[in-house]
Amino acid sequence: MTEQRTQRAGVPTKVKITMRKSRNAAGLFEERNTQKEIVDALQLRVDDWVASGYDGASGLSRFLLNYWFGAPHLLAAGKSFFRWHNHQRRAVETAIYTYEVLGLRRTEEYSNLIELERSAQRAPWAKIGLQLATGSGKTKVMSLLMTWAHLHWQLGDESGANNDALNFGNTQLLLFHGFNAPPLAALFSRFPFVLK
Repeated sequence: MTEQRTQRAGVPTKVKITMRKSRNAAGLFEERNTQKEIVDALQLRVDDWVASGYDGASGLSRFLLNYWFGAPHLLAAGKSFFRWHNHQRRAVETAIYTYEVLGLRRTEEYSNLIELERSAQRAPWAKIGLQLATGSGKTKVMSLLMTWAHLHWQLGDESGANNDALNFGNTQLLLFHGFNAPPLAALFSRFPFVLK
């Protein structure tokens, strides 16, 4: 593991970058930025998935993705339109693709995308990691994913045989810190998450 020093608002910060040593074709050791390799490999797959029209996703997921990211939404006042930012869209698409289409639940499964062996995750719960910059709308992204998870739990799959095909519970919990985060009730009333 190496540290890269950056500056945010004039204050030096440390960013941890996972570097692993591995043998190259010549048998020599070289360092690899495995996090970047995983992200790059995953983004290529997500690009293909989006271009395919969300092939492999459930009908509910395809409906929500097309509703959220299709045409702009007229806001409640009726005077302006709202459209999700591209980075918010990509974060939601990536989370849905990895969880629903690829079925990834554990950190070592993400490492398998680049054929990297990793020790097994100890925690029993599924993990999805997204990295968004400060002020980029993380709470909005999480609220879309909570809506997606809750509707899957409530409505189930297309056949109606399994009311929780993706193993979501009936409760979603969003934790965040800071005093500037908007109250969720106001957030849900201002932005288009589901049809009214």
